[in-house]
Amino acid sequence: MRPSSSIRLCPVPHRRLWLRCLWICICLVIGLPPHLSRAADSDVDKKKLDRVVEELTFEKVWLAYKYREGEQLRYRVEHVSATDTRIDGVSETSKSRSESIKVWQVTGIDAQDGTMQFEHRVEGVEMWQEVSGQKGVRYNSRTDKEPPALFANIAKSINVPLAEITLTKQGQVLARRDLVPQIDLGLGGTSIPLPESAVGVGHEWSVPIDLRVRDSRKQSVLIKTRQLYRLTHLSAGVATITLKTQILTPIRDQSIRSQIVQRLSNGELRFDVDAGRLLRRELNWDETVIGFSGQGSNMKFMARLTETLEADPGTDSLAATPADATRQR
Repeated sequence: MRPSSSIRLCPVPHRRLWLRCLWICICLVIGLPPHLSRAADSDVDKKKLDRVVEELTFEKVWLAYKYREGEQLRYRVEHVSATDTRIDGVSETSKSRSESIKVWQVTGIDAQDGTMQFEHRVEGVEMWQEVSGQKGVRYNSRTDKEPPALFANIAKSINVPLAEITLTKQGQVLARRDLVPQIDLGLGGTSIPLPESAVGVGHEWSVPIDLRVRDSRKQSVLIKTRQLYRLTHLSAGVATITLKTQILTPIRDQSIRSQIVQRLSNGELRFDVDAGRLLRRELNWDETVIGFSGQGSNMKFMARLTETLEADPGTDSLAATPADATRQR
């Protein structure tokens, strides 16, 4: 049996009785007869006592995904980024912005362990990119029948299955079959990993991530990192979780750092405990690398990604096809 979603204090009129019951429970857990309570300070390890009190009084929640077969989840994803680079006195600035509708279609649920299978696709996208000295390029899957060459592959990925994924209740990907080639840009994985047991505010857990890059001599190098999660707040059935990417491998070659800045995301997530799903995710990047391509070279990378669950699964402007848009006009 899994832990209950929360443990709360008794109402104020019953607080004294509750504290008495709590003390008896503590004594039983640590092996101290209740009638010896006056000698507790001298006979009981205070740290052990404090730990038991915390376990019995602090709210704990079981974080797990809870999807239903046939259910469809739609997320609005917005991503903006800007990169400034300077090499040998030559500067370049590139900026981009995209807005899309990501869809998870739950295709099956294992009755025994709750493992979920779902299909991932993108219903619509609006994109813009500009590089200094060049004219900006735009693409809207709703209104543009022919995409610019820069976004041709993106256009082919709209409203088609991108991947079939099998996920555990704790967010572990058991199987994934990519139907369209995909690139991991550090914009957040398929799901966020969740603890295996009930946890309270302040609990931390982490996931190791290995990055393979090349150094200035073109030699392959393995960089070990981890994503550190921390439950920082619980309110009205919503858990607030922070995320920080930590580099574990010392890096002295700045050309290596310049290759992984997009993977160094930090941010905050909001998870609906009762419904078992991500409500919102915001990731931020703000990295500066100096000397990545000779003396005097530098790079500044800033970005933000927001992903928000849409309450209304109705038709969205981004989800319409060019033909639909023509009929609407």
